[in-house]
Amino acid sequence: MAERLQNFIDGGWRDAGAAACVDVLNPATARVLAETPLSPAEAVDAAAKAGRRRFASGGGRRRASGFNRCSS
Repeated sequence: MAERLQNFIDGGWRDAGAAACVDVLNPATARVLAETPLSPAEAVDAAAKAGRRRFASGGGRRRASGFNRCSS
């Protein structure tokens, strides 16, 4: 079974609460790497609001830099 991904909202990883997921495929092999949730509107709204708060506080650049370090 593939790993089920979570949403990164307000500084932490959270379960999306989604009933459905989509496979994330390796484009070279077509092997399933993970499942990503089809997040409900509530989760998308929460992420957008958290992003707005973060950038309004002037911390957006610092957070983006740290996130890029984690994702590479």
